[in-house]
Order: sequence, then structure tokens, then C-alpha cells
Amino acid sequence: MILYILKFTGCLLVLYLFYRLVLENEKNHRFKRFYLLFTLFAAMTIPLVTITYHVEAPISQATILMPDTMTNVEEVNTTSWKEVLPVLLWAIYALGFSVFLIRFLKNLWYLKNLIRTYENVRESLSVKVLLPFQQIPYSYFRYIFVERQAFENKTIPYEILKHEEAHVQQKHTLDLLVLEILQIVFWFNPLFIFIKKSIRLNHEFLADEAVLNQNISALSYSKLLLHSSFGSHQAPMTSSFKHSLIKKRIVMISNSFSKKRVGLKMGFLVPVVCCCIYFFNNNIVAETIQQEPPIVTEILEAFTMKIHGEQIELNGEKIRLNEFVSKLDKITDQYSDEDLLKNNIRLELTNVSEDFKKKVEKEFLKTHYYKVMKQHAKKVTLFPALPAPPPPPMQFKNKEKKPVAPPVPPKAPNKDSIVEVIEVVEDVPEPPKPMIIEVVEDIPEPSKVEEIIAVEAIDIQNPQRPTHQIYINNEKSIKELIKDYNDQLKKVNALLPEGYPMAYLNLKEEEQDEINNNIGKLYKIHLALSKRGAQDKVSLMPPPPPPTQKKK
Repeated sequence: MILYILKFTGCLLVLYLFYRLVLENEKNHRFKRFYLLFTLFAAMTIPLVTITYHVEAPISQATILMPDTMTNVEEVNTTSWKEVLPVLLWAIYALGFSVFLIRFLKNLWYLKNLIRTYENVRESLSVKVLLPFQQIPYSYFRYIFVERQAFENKTIPYEILKHEEAHVQQKHTLDLLVLEILQIVFWFNPLFIFIKKSIRLNHEFLADEAVLNQNISALSYSKLLLHSSFGSHQAPMTSSFKHSLIKKRIVMISNSFSKKRVGLKMGFLVPVVCCCIYFFNNNIVAETIQQEPPIVTEILEAFTMKIHGEQIELNGEKIRLNEFVSKLDKITDQYSDEDLLKNNIRLELTNVSEDFKKKVEKEFLKTHYYKVMKQHAKKVTLFPALPAPPPPPMQFKNKEKKPVAPPVPPKAPNKDSIVEVIEVVEDVPEPPKPMIIEVVEDIPEPSKVEEIIAVEAIDIQNPQRPTHQIYINNEKSIKELIKDYNDQLKKVNALLPEGYPMAYLNLKEEEQDEINNNIGKLYKIHLALSKRGAQDKVSLMPPPPPPTQKKK
């Protein structure tokens, strides 16, 4: 609230100073009337304006932040001046508000009482209220208050009556009424005293201009202003002929109007208003626009399970085997059966024996999750078959260097299965010792692991006819093979679609062939590591081969 009052006062001060320094002495009174009312409206609304501009934000994965544990700390209630000061300030404000409101209502009652008590003379442009005491003429809405004797004797100058009728026709009382109401709310702001004087003076300029437009001599009207010296009382919300600052009114009558000068001064108003909006606004906020995310298949992840040896971890919580059914049912109860059909089990295995797998699988068959899948003809298994190693190298009957055929992938898990194996680390048996092949002729050393070279060997049944075998070069060091394996694994993971291996069937034939070729290369490198007893040097096994069924 205090910040709003400060911004309101600052904005009002800047706009009013621009009026006093630039516009007040110009003979463009209608625009000045509008500007003075605009300063009040702008000063109230600009501190409430929030300027926003748009900034594009990249797509980011939503993160759910769990609330921290709340700790209840008993606080000792102490009374300080910071708590008492707001109450004291509001009490002072309420007192000032009440005083100004009572003064406002009292003035309204006084004018209404005069209208009801004394005689009213209705005319085409106004209603004359005849007062029994000496009074300077003044107007309130369509009522003009005049001295009864002077009005009946027609001693009131014609120019004065036309002056007051101009106030009535231009509805100057409305401006003063709005200003009085705002002064009740902002009674503590001294700027309203000066703004009220400026508005009253500009009303007199407008009324003087209206009188002079009726072919009345400017010289005689100026003399009338100098000699008007009767009466002194005037209500706050009325417009009087005898207004103070007579000198300014006479100077304004003699001034000439210049469109070029006024237009130039009004041109400075635009940057002034822009500066007020920039410095006195409520806030400047950058609003981020999220880019449209790509359309993906809706898959909910209900739970993540890790099994290390005989230790089970479900959604990060370590549980015993006999608790597996109850814990899993507690998680899946949060979802409807329809949502469970979209769920995906994320499973990670490390050194799990076959006997323990059977025990976990037996418990899994008791869960609500499995029963829902079974009702909808979904075949679910926690432990899909691991991919078999690639077949041994092929043999050729000629010396031409040909690439090794990609390994025949084993049968993929059932397409209805929704178990996704993230990482499976199993104990690999001791690899067989590499086969020794007799080299008959010198062959240049190959540059790649996958390159296949032909060597001559003696056919036992037909020694005269040479035969050729495939030999996979193992001359690279284990460190180089591990690097090649990791690079190839990254390449394969980049090619695999989300939801693999089931999503593989939805790919184009060219994309399927590319995945087959790269997985074949990955298995070759893994086989080379296995033959040298270094298969445990890599952290991740190759992904399971894709299903053999092609997209129709």
C-alpha cells in the first residue's frame, strides 16, 4: 500500500509539473481541462500496470518437488513497534478520511438546503436561486445562486450572469465533484490543493472565453473583473465569478493562441507519459512461452524395481521378499485399471540367481497389477529372456573379403509384454580360449576390428585344394575395444526409439535395417571382449535384439 501511494504521488507530481511549466499559460483551455482530469486518472492507474514481455523457453522435463518435512517450532509472541505502527497509521488515516467525508457531506447538505429554502426562478439555461443576503454569484450544477434584491432590480451585470451560465453549460461542477471525492481518499496528499486551484482557474478561463465569444468587449470585461468586489463566501464545489488570481485571467484574455506553439508543447507530453509508465508501473515481468512439445505416446511409469543379488528395491525403498506383494499393490492402487494398462515397469537386475528370480516371479503372480494385465489378455513377465550371443563367424569358399553377416537375433519377448529392461548385468561364464589357425601366407594387418581377412589352410580330405576361413582380427588392445564398444553403444542408443523393442515394429524398413546393422556391430565387439575375458569391463550389456517381425 505504501509503495502504491509513493508511486501515485510521484506520477501525479511529474504530470502536474508538466502542466504548470508547459501548458498552464497556453490558450487551449479545453485540452487543459481534459489533461488535468487525465493526470488524476493516470496517477491512479499507472502504479497498477504490470508490463509483460514474452520470452521463448526451451522444452524441459517437468520436475515434481516434494514438500520438505515441516518442523513445528513454537514461536514466542512479542509486540514490537513494527506491529504497532501499521495500526497507528491506519487509525490516523481513518480519522482524516472521516473529517474530509463529513466536510464533503456538510457542503452538499448546505447547498441542497439553500435550493429547498429559497425561491427558484427557472430559465431556459439555468435555475436562479434567490438569496436574501448579499452574495457573489456562483453556480452548482444547473443552479446559479444570486442576491435576490440585485437580481430583481437587474443590477447584476449581464457579463457576470453569462459567465455563470457558461459554468452551468460546460458542467464544471462535475470536475470539482470528482476532485472532492478523490481528496477524501487521498486527504494526506498536498498535491490535491494545488490541482484544485489549477482546475478552478482553468474553469474561469473557459467561462471568460465563452463570455468574450458573445461579442463582449475584452477591455470592458477586464475592467469588470478589476471592480468586482462584492461578497466573499463561496462553497467548495461551486464556480464563482470573483475568482482569485484576477491578474492571470486578464493576462489570458489578452493572450493570442498559436497552434504551432501548442502543438510543439503537446509533443513533449508523449515522452513524459512514457517515462511515468516505465518508472511508476507495478512491475515488469518476463512471461515465458513454452515451445510445443512433440506428440508422444502416453506411457505412465508406475514403479521402478531394482534387484541386486537377493535385495529388492521398489521405487527407491528396500523391501523384503514377503513384503513385495503388499508394497506393489499399495503403489498400483493409486491408478485405475485403464491407467495401469499404460504403465511401464522399469527393471534393473544385478547378479540375480535363477532361483531367486523364480521366487520373485512367484510373488509377482499374486499382485493386483498382474491380475489386471491377465484380465485384459496381457502377458507380463518380470524377467524376459536375455539375448543369446551372436553365432560364430561364417566360412566362405573364395578369397574375397566379405563382411560378416549380422547375428541372427533371438526371439524377442512377447509384443504384449510391457516390461522394459533398463540394464541386466549377469555373471558371464569363462570365455573359451581363442582358436589357433595356421597361417600359410602373410596377410597385411587389418585396420578395423570388423574387417575380415582370408587365410589359407590345408584341407585334410583334399590337401591339393586350398580352403579359406574367416578370421576376426583380435590385435586391438582391450582398452581400444572397450572404447569402440562404448562409442557403438551410444550410437545404438541414439537410434533406438522410445518404447523399444515394441516400438521397433512401427519404424520404416530403412530405419529397422540401420538398427540391425549397428546392433550387429555392437555384438561383434562384445564377442571380441568375451573371447579375451574382458566382457566384465563394460558396465552395460547390449540392448536386446529387435523383433524379427517386419512392419507391413
